[in-house]
Amino acid sequence: MSDVLTIVNMIPNLSSGETNQDSEPNLAVNPANPLEIAGTAFTPSPNAGSKNSPIFFSNDGGSTWSLKDLIAGTPVRDQTLRFATTSGNLYAGVLWGGGGISSINFDILRTNDFSGATTMFRMATRKNDDQPFVQAATVPSGPGAGKDRVYVGSNDHAPANIPATVDQSLDAAIAAPATSTFVIEGRTVARDGFQTRPAVHPNGTVYALFYAVLPGFASFDVVIVRDDNWASSATPYTALTDPGDLKQGLRIATGVNNPFLGLNIGQQRIGGDLSIAVDPNNSAVVYACWGDQTGGTYTLYVRKSTDSGATWSGNLRSIANATNPALAINEAGRLGFVYQQVTGLAPSQRWETMLELTTNDFGSISTYMLATTPASSPAASFQPYIGDYLYMMAVGRSFYGIFSANNTPDNANFPNGVKFQRNANFTTKTLLATDNVTPVAVSIDPFFFKVAPGTGRVVTGIADKGNFGHVCVGSFTDEELTIDNGGTAMLSITNIVSSSPDFVTPSVLSYPVKLGVGDAIDLPIRFEPTSLGLKAAIITVFSNDPAGPHKVHVSGLAQGPKLNLLIADTGSFGKVCVGSFRDEPLILNNGSHCGLTVTGATSSSPDFLVPEALFYPLLIGAGASLPLPIRFAPKSFGAKGATITVTSTDPGSPHDIVVKGEAPSGKLAVTGSLCFGGVKACCRTERVISICNVGECALHVSSVAFKRKSHHWKLVHNPFPATLHAGSCLALTVCYKANEKCPRACELIITSDDPAMPVKTLDVMAYTIWEECGCKREGHEHHKCGCDECRDDCCDDDDADDRDDE
Repeated sequence: MSDVLTIVNMIPNLSSGETNQDSEPNLAVNPANPLEIAGTAFTPSPNAGSKNSPIFFSNDGGSTWSLKDLIAGTPVRDQTLRFATTSGNLYAGVLWGGGGISSINFDILRTNDFSGATTMFRMATRKNDDQPFVQAATVPSGPGAGKDRVYVGSNDHAPANIPATVDQSLDAAIAAPATSTFVIEGRTVARDGFQTRPAVHPNGTVYALFYAVLPGFASFDVVIVRDDNWASSATPYTALTDPGDLKQGLRIATGVNNPFLGLNIGQQRIGGDLSIAVDPNNSAVVYACWGDQTGGTYTLYVRKSTDSGATWSGNLRSIANATNPALAINEAGRLGFVYQQVTGLAPSQRWETMLELTTNDFGSISTYMLATTPASSPAASFQPYIGDYLYMMAVGRSFYGIFSANNTPDNANFPNGVKFQRNANFTTKTLLATDNVTPVAVSIDPFFFKVAPGTGRVVTGIADKGNFGHVCVGSFTDEELTIDNGGTAMLSITNIVSSSPDFVTPSVLSYPVKLGVGDAIDLPIRFEPTSLGLKAAIITVFSNDPAGPHKVHVSGLAQGPKLNLLIADTGSFGKVCVGSFRDEPLILNNGSHCGLTVTGATSSSPDFLVPEALFYPLLIGAGASLPLPIRFAPKSFGAKGATITVTSTDPGSPHDIVVKGEAPSGKLAVTGSLCFGGVKACCRTERVISICNVGECALHVSSVAFKRKSHHWKLVHNPFPATLHAGSCLALTVCYKANEKCPRACELIITSDDPAMPVKTLDVMAYTIWEECGCKREGHEHHKCGCDECRDDCCDDDDADDRDDE
């Protein structure tokens, strides 16, 4: 199995000048959010004069680290910390303070605030204790569901036998949590060893592992205890009884030679080593590791139980000249084993920090060297040199851990690579201060590591962010989807599906499609829209990528033809006379790159005529135009309007455009006077008037006549009915014969198609002058005077002749 290994020096850049012996590290990963990781070491606060001590904190999965003064007290001593399973609360067991062990403070702490603004809440405190080692869990279901439970194993120095002890809280997240202390040593012993290591399974099984020092310090036993219900009874940790002495706790190994600080390897004191790990999928499967100098060489041993600690295998693994073991099991049942081993001969010995991963109890092993550093440099400032412990845990399929080592920036010391935050020159193999110039002495630093199982990783690429652009309905376009394996192992693609029928994925003869590391494949994705509009889909690539199905968003615009109607002067045809016409082209434009079919055109008014097409439909290519003549042939006077409707394959069909025009009329005007004034009796006189068309179109004068018949009034050579063209006139002669005894008016009626005045009446006025005929004699009245009496006196011969025409 291919793995991805990351190693990071945890000293922040702002602390580049520090030279502390930052040993004895511990680590906690938040299972609910593995990006949150906390760490500890013998690292003082970077804030001068601070009365608090820091923890290392990362919120990006261990890539970068900062120091937060969260522990109230200094100097800090042994520290371990652990996140509860789901609550996000961080718990710690911490020793701090000066003086001997009897005066050192032992605190159990809690926080969920990593800003550094406040220190951790103190849940419990006492003195005279050693190596507090914490585990925490959140009850997943059943009684107590949601409660945080904390277990801190330690070596209590207050009792005379210095027993292995577990301090615990079964509801640690409440405001004032209660804690209880349980001694888990059930035998008569000289004392117990420094280490008490608890382990908690999600089902409530709790284990604890410790050394029991037999009377007289003759030898040691490695003992494990178990509780099957969160250690919640009055007498917890009694589920295992040793068949040899029927005492509490089963002895995994007896007659062990624990150097008990009587041995140094690579400047590191050896006081015994313990580690325990329980399978997260099966609480009955548990591994234990311990150190034993029997035979003369201090050696780490690993054994396994598959029946909850009742019986144990033989040694599965043994590592000589090694210390600081840590065991962890991931959710796939893969076992991790990390340790630090001294290799070579003095003075060229080296500390090699090794990680072994196995799925078959070391039948086969994947081995990674995390670091190989000089064992003699730097010189130890105090003990422990690199720490009495380190730590590793599993979250999901990944392993997370921490170790301390020489911090020389030399790539040869980190054969699997390393990242430094603090200033370092790997070319000159020199640490640098915060000014990135001043050399800094080599020291011991904590290093974070993470091992994630190698997996295929889907990386995709598609042009224009998956935008297929414009495609006509009934057509299609293809784009290449590139799938690359950006992971560290074989990528197995099991299916590729589209969320929309408009986007078609390729047919694959058989799945899976396998891609080696760095390999890529191009697959055509077809956009073949079945309807109009904006389309979008998600192309989902199913594979063994642990990130889950990979989604690619694609989009495109399914277009149909687009009809644009254009006509001059906003559709105004201007003025057109009745009986005439004017044509204007209506431009049918296809504004799309899809073909347009015109199926018909109609007008809402008979005054505006669309052409007759012998054959529909009419086809207009992409971007092309077609002129369609529209005729304005008004049938009557006045303002005219119509809606031209064009139907087509444009999805917005039908399209309308408004047209308008005006049909002006002729306009009647009369010039001249029909006021004859006085006319000599029995005489005839004429007046001429002009009947004119002052309008813009022809005027049809249908009649010019007197309103009533009269022998006195006459139209001479009447030209009407007649049509007067715009601006033209016809003369009309009106004759008056003065043979009336009394004045009489008459009306001349002009009838035309002038809509403003279809009938115009003109008053014709005249009167007879009888005095001039000599008819006025004394005693006679005018009405007694007639033309016959005066004809010979006042009428000329012409008048006489006209008399016959009356």
